[in-house]
Amino acid sequence: MSGTSMDGLDIALCTVNQIKKNKNITLHFFKTAKYSKSQKEKLQKIAFQEQVSLKEVSRLHRMIGEWHAQMILQALEEWKILPQEVDMIASHGQTIYHAPDPQGGFHSTLQIGDGDCIALRTGILTISDFRQKHIAAGGEGAPLAPYGDYLLLSDAKESRWLLNIGGIANVTYLPPRHSGQSLWASDCGPGNTLSDAISKHFLKQDYDPHGQIASQGRFLEDLFTQLTAHPFFRQAFPKSTGQEAFSWQWLAGLLKGKDYNVPDILHTLGCFVAWSIAQAINSQNPCDARKIYVSGGGVHNHFLMEKLQAYLPEYHIQSTEALGIPPDAKEAMLFALLAYECFHGNPDSYPPPLVPVRFGKISLPG
Repeated sequence: MSGTSMDGLDIALCTVNQIKKNKNITLHFFKTAKYSKSQKEKLQKIAFQEQVSLKEVSRLHRMIGEWHAQMILQALEEWKILPQEVDMIASHGQTIYHAPDPQGGFHSTLQIGDGDCIALRTGILTISDFRQKHIAAGGEGAPLAPYGDYLLLSDAKESRWLLNIGGIANVTYLPPRHSGQSLWASDCGPGNTLSDAISKHFLKQDYDPHGQIASQGRFLEDLFTQLTAHPFFRQAFPKSTGQEAFSWQWLAGLLKGKDYNVPDILHTLGCFVAWSIAQAINSQNPCDARKIYVSGGGVHNHFLMEKLQAYLPEYHIQSTEALGIPPDAKEAMLFALLAYECFHGNPDSYPPPLVPVRFGKISLPG
């Protein structure tokens, strides 16, 4: 799994077991294989931009396949696992553009990283390009996490929220299984993408560790007002978004001509992200779920977690570790589960409003 933060490839080695209709997933190993500076620069030239070189897109589709295959083989060697012991690879690929239509017309999304290349280089059957089926069936291509959330983390008695804070934040409401209530899911807005952009541009570091710098800043009401005026927040839920909408260029335009300091900007961005998540969750009130389980890099941002609790005081907020799922590995584990479902699942078992389809394209290793 390589998300919109483009910091590297999350690799999870999992076993999926099924007894009748019940599935469980065991995580054996996990690591993040970091992209090199050169690899990041190549991605940044084409990602989330309307005008790019088609030659570079075509080349990177192949190159990312090569990179990911090599990263997977290196991880397996570290873990002393032979490639022939692995049944399949679930490769999300690298999102370079996500374009939902706010008018509900023609949605599109593009992930690159050739699955055939990964299959041939590793010798392992590969499932890739998961999001296109969702769009073909009438969805927006995101979020897909609700499928894995439902299969893996729904409970017989407890209703709960599953929140993932990566580059973009998304949330899933899971009612108790067999309750007859509807599952609900949506993107909330930006997660880490804007604060990471500020950290890279001004501080020359990838992110603000634990939100330490943000915690030292002050709240900028005028900047917050501009952030919350983004057109995305006028769209009805559920909805999806990406870095195309919440880009560095958009944020830089809001900061132009201002003399804000970096701690104040990061502080206000943390408040903005917490506000946008609270907006999504509160849109479903009245709701019986009072527990929120958080995954993704944002869970390590202590300042963001404190602000999220302040915006949602009636909720108990904790890491997905409480459910036995490491927060950094959750997204990779869920795509492993979707790959399993491609072969063994029953799409008709998904509750509405989930689109009842199997995801992914199959690449044979020979």
